[in-house]
Amino acid sequence: MTVSIVCPTCGSRLCDANSQVVVRTKITKGKRNTENPADYYIKCWKCKTTVGIKKD
Repeated sequence: MTVSIVCPTCGSRLCDANSQVVVRTKITKGKRNTENPADYYIKCWKCKTTVGIKKD
């Protein structure tokens, strides 16, 4: 089963993830964090915010 990952800014759907995987999202303001990098970076199609996605 899948769950939708939504943009933390506007709430639009970014992608789907497996329901057994814990997913955290974080807004990145143009800079990517080198200390604690995300697994994926997606740009929201609606608000153009760059969102970092980390799987646990």
